Amino acid sequence: MKYHHNSFKFVTSSSTADLLIKPDFSAGTLWRVREDIWINNLSKYDKESSRKWHPGLSIANQKTNLDNETTIPVLHGSSGKSGPVVVAGITSEEPYSEDHKCVFGKILQPVLLNRSKMEELDRTGEVFNQDLGNRWYETFEVIPNRYKPRINADENNQLKSFLERKMAEDE
Repeated sequence: MKYHHNSFKFVTSSSTADLLIKPDFSAGTLWRVREDIWINNLSKYDKESSRKWHPGLSIANQKTNLDNETTIPVLHGSSGKSGPVVVAGITSEEPYSEDHKCVFGKILQPVLLNRSKMEELDRTGEVFNQDLGNRWYETFEVIPNRYKPRINADENNQLKSFLERKMAEDE
């Protein structure tokens, strides 16, 4: 498994807790969300799904201090080549290839993930456990996507356009 560490912010502070790595929750960060979280939070979701996880894409408000937020809004991702936000290369785990495409925004309702659950992996020594690999969902509800921590500039433009359209529809 390939890990990228640029999904973290390094903070400068004198407190021991602040010297630890903090996850980045900002819009555009990618997450791995255990399937039961999607099932329990999306009313029209396939309740019989046997998948272990699906990707999530943070749409957190950039104008908010995310350090004060208790929940982070995340869009569900599923395989596809067209849709509101198409993201490539989220994982290379079997049966997916490195250029496999994932679509966000087909399920319009974001799920509000508990921030403390999103931080859980990084508060344990498990973050350094090489054997955790593809079995992370046995212990954690959600983890940062280390393979691709953040969407690229083109994908971010798609996300911004999608969110602007949705906000305009809601007015």
